[in-house]
Amino acid sequence: DNFAVRFSGKYIDQGEGFFFDKSDNDDVGKRNVLLGRAQALWRPTDSFEALLKIEGQKVRSEVGGGEFFGALPNGTAACPGSPQCTDFLGYTDPDNDPFRGDWSVDPSYDIDQMSATLRLEADLGDMTLTSISGYIDFDRAWGADTDAGPFRETDFIETDDIQQFSQEVRLAGGEEKGLSWILGAFYSHDDVVGRYDGNLQDLFNTTLLTTWDQTTESAAAFGNVEYAVSDTLSVVGGLRYTWEEKQYSGRDVDLVSLAPGSGLTLAPFGTPPITIASADGTLDDKNWSWKVGVNW
Repeated sequence: DNFAVRFSGKYIDQGEGFFFDKSDNDDVGKRNVLLGRAQALWRPTDSFEALLKIEGQKVRSEVGGGEFFGALPNGTAACPGSPQCTDFLGYTDPDNDPFRGDWSVDPSYDIDQMSATLRLEADLGDMTLTSISGYIDFDRAWGADTDAGPFRETDFIETDDIQQFSQEVRLAGGEEKGLSWILGAFYSHDDVVGRYDGNLQDLFNTTLLTTWDQTTESAAAFGNVEYAVSDTLSVVGGLRYTWEEKQYSGRDVDLVSLAPGSGLTLAPFGTPPITIASADGTLDDKNWSWKVGVNW
């Protein structure tokens, strides 16, 4: 009488992709997606209920490749744009088929995600107290061949790890008296960590590594009032104060630093790995926002 559960899921299996990789003589773009959700609702009294929702997804799919277009003329072709144009290593793809190519990156696209939400609601008579808690854990790994050719010129593999927690509490009341109001507070914390492995070995005989770590904390307090002047007319006023702080740390690193076919190094800049660019900083924001309106 006071407890209920619900389970749901979805499975997608597309064994054949829309793209064809001539290098591997195989289809690209397969999809394998598993989604699931479990919910539990508990209502021990007429004035209190709790709803817990847990969701997850597992993706083991593939990313399709891009269409190649060269930047250098091959014969009398005008470049870029002509299918006769070549890249810097002489490759060309004149078949005019955007779904066929010679790609050099593993097309795997993998995601693992879990999220949970807990909603608590209590009827206090003239007021309702609501609490919403949320958590997300997201991991992804994927790659792309941005030069769309068989050589390792501008290939990359990226991984992302994101975690977020959020909490909102609000108190609402007055609907039966024609003056409805809401008071509340919000907090969130999230961390985004990632890396980008760039492979330029066939073009510049080097590999690059980009890493980033960003943490964000945000808090807010808000209020909203709506007064019914008549059955068809009401006035609205709202005020919110928001504080947010971001901390970021990132690096771009050259791991090899060799010009193709020679012993030339970037010696004036140091011995590999060489930091090309870096950033470490904190951003602190505060904001007052407001709203005044009329609903008719």
